[in-house]
Amino acid sequence: MKILDAHLVKTQTNDEWWADYDRASGVEHEALPSWRNKDIDGSRHLFRYLDHRTTPGGSVVMEFETLNHTFRAVRFFNVSLISTRGKKYPAGHRGQFNPPKQGKFRKFWLQAVGQPPSRWCRVHKQMRSMLGSLVFVGAILHQQDSKGQHYVKLTEIKPQ
Repeated sequence: MKILDAHLVKTQTNDEWWADYDRASGVEHEALPSWRNKDIDGSRHLFRYLDHRTTPGGSVVMEFETLNHTFRAVRFFNVSLISTRGKKYPAGHRGQFNPPKQGKFRKFWLQAVGQPPSRWCRVHKQMRSMLGSLVFVGAILHQQDSKGQHYVKLTEIKPQ
């Protein structure tokens, strides 16, 4: 699989990122459901974890895909991109982050994996290996970002 350009990942929209990811992995996916069809909002689906990226605004964006490869959805968690020693982590594909002690990411991780990582600031290195084999159930919601791009947001994601 071709490695994606880290600088491009920071500035890409979700659709551009997925198109590059598909080209690099060589996997073809069906088109997302119609954005005008709001009937499926709130419906539950089974998902598998794909990947994550961090944003300059202090979020980790986790990408999930339905088990039948119908569509992809994202889940956002607030995190810190500053280490406990004050070093700023660069945002981007599989970026390093530091989840807050009482934050939702830690609760999600403990619910899914069952035990904390050896160090929370290194959790980004374990995400694919620990979450990749798990099946999650979550409700979806169609959203639109500030640039007018549509995406599918996961709500109430839990391990199956």
